[in-house]
Amino acid sequence: MRKGEAALNALLAALAPITGEIAGGEICRNPETELPVSESERWKLVIRDGDTGEPEVSLSPPTYEYQHEAALALTVVKAGKQDADTLFSCVVEKISTRIAAAPTLGGKVDYVQLGGLNTDEVDQEVLAGFKAAILPVTLYYTTTSPLG
Repeated sequence: MRKGEAALNALLAALAPITGEIAGGEICRNPETELPVSESERWKLVIRDGDTGEPEVSLSPPTYEYQHEAALALTVVKAGKQDADTLFSCVVEKISTRIAAAPTLGGKVDYVQLGGLNTDEVDQEVLAGFKAAILPVTLYYTTTSPLG
């Protein structure tokens, strides 16, 4: 398995327990839709594979150092008495906690780093009770394969 693929799978595995900590959610990678699709689903976290970019190359032996720019797309909808802002903040805090607890994703990467929340890419003219953002995540890893 490519190192980049293993890194993305490890990111998914590191974040997956959040669904047991915060009810009504789903975490997946590259789904057909990024919006919550059922009435019982209140939030959805999507891992977008992103761009591996061009690696730094070291010779003798050849190694390739990647800064793989992936993204986490978070969508939250209002659910009963719990507002979207509160639920959103709770999920973001859990993401931050999970990444801080596993900065190497079980040895699959050299380091994983979260960027700041980005709501600029999200359509602001949506229904009330809806909140969404993109969280950039950089996966740093080294491999002997030029394809990551």
